[in-house]
Amino acid sequence: MDDFHYSAEAENVMNLFYQAEAMVYVEGPDDICFWEIIFNKASSLKVEIKDVGGCEELKKYIDRVTDEDLQIIIACDTDFTTFENEENADSRIVKTYGHSIENTFIEKTGIYKAIKTLGKLPQKIMNDVNVDSWTEDFYTKMEPLIKLDIYNHIYRKGISVIGDSADRFMKSRKSNEICEQKITDYKNTIIEKLGVKPDNIDSSFKSKSIEYRKWLRGHFLFSAVHRYISTTAEKNGKKVSLSYESLYSNLMNTFESNFTNTHIEFNHYHEKIKAINMPHEMK
Repeated sequence: MDDFHYSAEAENVMNLFYQAEAMVYVEGPDDICFWEIIFNKASSLKVEIKDVGGCEELKKYIDRVTDEDLQIIIACDTDFTTFENEENADSRIVKTYGHSIENTFIEKTGIYKAIKTLGKLPQKIMNDVNVDSWTEDFYTKMEPLIKLDIYNHIYRKGISVIGDSADRFMKSRKSNEICEQKITDYKNTIIEKLGVKPDNIDSSFKSKSIEYRKWLRGHFLFSAVHRYISTTAEKNGKKVSLSYESLYSNLMNTFESNFTNTHIEFNHYHEKIKAINMPHEMK
């Protein structure tokens, strides 16, 4: 979207134009598919979902929800706002369970199926593919950096801790395994930039119960999974030219099938949508 914005009065009746009960605004095109699945599966609410063209534009809508009492829904990544004292708790702002949408739709089942289908691997080979082992190793090694990323946000240090790509932390160009030594070296560099002692960082989290793997940045997670799937297929003789778009579609299809009321995060989204307080007849 450009800088043009409808008036509050126009926004509040926009849903009628689409014959929907409510308008849902999301950051970008990649978010639409995810949130359609969430609203279709976790509620009976009929919505029209539109992307606003970026993070900064979405922030403007978030401000307008409270400043102008817009009768719309914002669906967005939580990022690290959970750790902020002044988090916007308006029920019209529905946030992800973890840091980003990727933390929800990237699942072990989806990774396994992507390796099998995109790599065209027979079940005999797939029996030796251990997604659980890779996932556990990946998150265990990444935890120190996730902790630093959260600390950096809480204390507003302004340092880039974890970027969008996992490639630089892999053992080699063709490896899908995180190098523990690279993580340690990088962690020490970041701690030096933060200007704090490691003990101070650890003590700041002692009173908090944090599931760190929920808070790994989504783009970083996606890049690591992309590397894992590509290299696993190649290791078994199936060189895959895998675009991010193809992997996104593959993982999203599996997520749509798996996202039922037994899904571990289903209640989070169901309750968040159920709690939305708007004058329209939504319940």
